[in-house]
Order: sequence, then C-alpha cells, then structure tokens
Amino acid sequence: MNFALETKLAFTSHPAVNYFIPVADEGAIYRAGGCTLLGVLLRHRLCGATNERDKVYAFLGLTEKSARPQARIKVDYGQDLRTVYTEVARSIITHDRNLDVLSLPPLKFKSKTKSLPSWAPDWSIPDTKQAKEIRQIPGGHTQSLVNAEESGNRISKPFNATRNSDYNVLEIHSMHQAHLLPTKGHKVATITAVGDMHEGQFMPSSWNFESFRRCIGSIFKTYHTLLTWESVAEFRTQKGKYEHDESNEDAYWQTLIAGNLSEHENEQEPKQDMREEFFKWRQANTANPILKMLGLGYLQLIFMAFSLIIVFLIYKRPQSAFHGRLQNIIFRRMIRTEGKRYIGMASGDVRLKDEVWLLEGSKVPLIIRRGGENGVLIGDAYIHGIMYGEAFMSEGCETLILE
Repeated sequence: MNFALETKLAFTSHPAVNYFIPVADEGAIYRAGGCTLLGVLLRHRLCGATNERDKVYAFLGLTEKSARPQARIKVDYGQDLRTVYTEVARSIITHDRNLDVLSLPPLKFKSKTKSLPSWAPDWSIPDTKQAKEIRQIPGGHTQSLVNAEESGNRISKPFNATRNSDYNVLEIHSMHQAHLLPTKGHKVATITAVGDMHEGQFMPSSWNFESFRRCIGSIFKTYHTLLTWESVAEFRTQKGKYEHDESNEDAYWQTLIAGNLSEHENEQEPKQDMREEFFKWRQANTANPILKMLGLGYLQLIFMAFSLIIVFLIYKRPQSAFHGRLQNIIFRRMIRTEGKRYIGMASGDVRLKDEVWLLEGSKVPLIIRRGGENGVLIGDAYIHGIMYGEAFMSEGCETLILE
C-alpha cells in the first residue's frame, strides 16, 4: 500500500481504498517515530467509536514512541465529552506552543457536542454514517492547511503566515472561563463576498439508480459552484492586478490548489505549464458559449458528467493533473475581502462580515466571527498572497479571546 500511495497508482483514488489509506499512512509514520498527538487524531478522524471519548483515548498509545515529547492526556471516562475535548485541545496548544489544532480540514457536519468551544475540535464527527459518505467523495478526506497530519500530497513549502511566531500561553483566571482561549493577533480584512460551498463529486463504490442520480447531481452542482467562485474571485476582471503584480486569473487558479506548487513549479516556465493545465481543466468543465447562448448548455454538461464517470470507473483517478491538486477545496467556499481585495478559500461556515485574522502561533490565517468583545473561530483559510508572512505585523497584535 505504501508503494502504491507513493507512486500514485490509479486504484488509490477509489472510495473503497480510502478505508485502508490511514492504516498504511499510520504504519509508516509510527515506524519513523513521527506520531504527534494532533497528527494521529487527524489521520484517524473518520474512524468510528462506540464511546466518543475513544476518538481521543484510543489513539494515545500511538504517540508513546514519538521522537518528540507529546502533550500528556489524562484518561478519565468520568468526564463529560465537552470537558474531554476542551482539555485535549488546550493541552495540545499549551504543550506545542502553536495553534495548529485550529487548522482542521472542514466538514459539512455540525458539532453535536453541546456547548463545545469553537476552538476545540469535535472529534465525535464525522460519525460512522457521515464518514462513509465522505469516503465516497474523491478527495473528501482532505488534509489540514498546516498539514499537521504529516501525510498526503502537499509539495509546497510549509505555510508561515505569522513568521514563525509562537503561541504565548495566557492564563485563564477561573474554572468559569475554561471555555475561553486567550490569543494575540490582528485583523487583516473583512469578508465582503462569499461563494457557494463545494461539496465534491459523489463517486460510490457500487452503482445503482440512486447512486447514479446522486453522482450526476453532484457533478452539476460542482459546475454551478465553480461559476459562483469565478464571480467572487472576479476572474478575468479588468479591474487592475492582484497583489505583487499578479493577474486575477493567476491568483484564482493558485487559490484553487491552495498554493500547492513545489519550489521548482514556482519558477516561470513550470508555473506556466500548470497555468495551461488549469485552462484545459476549466475548458473541460465549462459549457460551450455557443451552446449556452442557444439554451443547450445542459447537453454539454450531461456529456461532461458521463465522461467524468467513465474516466473514474476506468482509471480510478482524477481526469487531469490540475484536478489532482484540488484536494483542499472540498467543503470550502471562495471568499473575497475588502481593502486589498484578497481572495481565498475558507471553511464552509464562513459568512459575509466575518474577519480574517493572523494569530500568533498560527501558520495560516483564521476566520473569526465577532459578536462582541470575544470572537468565535469559524475555521482556517488559504488567503492568496499572505501565506508566508506578507501581511503579519507583530507590533499591531492585540488580545483576542476565543470562546
């Protein structure tokens, strides 16, 4: 299995194989002494458990041979689920002195744990039924933007949005404030445009009429979602350039792949090759203008849907090199901000007037919703042009309490 994953053999994209990939990943990482607590929890996020506390406790043994010291978690089945998940999150943050635990792959499922703080991951989701649904979406089990899982196919250099800053532990004053997480950082921008959520393309491991109907429906929905994204991103707009003299077209396609370009691919000629791959992918997923004008664009969409299904059934892998880089767009939305008009991809829960923040200890921008003095964490985000510290101002940081 390891060889198949490393060489990207075709069958590794099949939904059924998604059950075994975490096992293969875990074996290799464990033998290398690289099992961090957060990494283990993320890699096994789709596993089921009769007792939801075991979504944490069952994996603690995998960290015992880690080459690096890990946060110590006290096993206590007498604690309620909210307390367990909150204390685990705080222990990871204070021990690792970073906010990597706030950068989770987004899910379309809402938290089921009552009164859980926004900054504490709800490891009880997805449940068994939801996990099965995710496995039937190619790329549905995405990696976090900080790649705390230390797995997957991310080839770009690690993000560093706050320039190697550490999280400095700020004490809470009483047990009545145990749901609060004090942080320091600064606001970058307010979100002024939001696209539809991309829910991926449903590809079942077995076929019947209902699964075929869902598959076709998901392909049509993806097409319409990407249309809203191009509108939000002002794709091919004539309103000037993006940051660093990039075109809006280049900012858009790099946002779609969350900047996943190797150092070599960031050079001019290889980058142009990937740009051309994007336009080929876009053309294959866009209705012909003439057919659209005649009201027959749906005919091409039907043909596109059948072509995608046939390619997947025969080759069990994405239809193009660019398509293979789109693993970070599942359950996210395209966003645009005010001011410098940054574009990016954010958690599916993001709304208008949410804010983009850079918090000390976080490697990626975070989306915060303000309803008063404190903030609520919505999720992480890829914001094109600020992923390597370009917008971080340490002297402008202020205290922000997350609840």
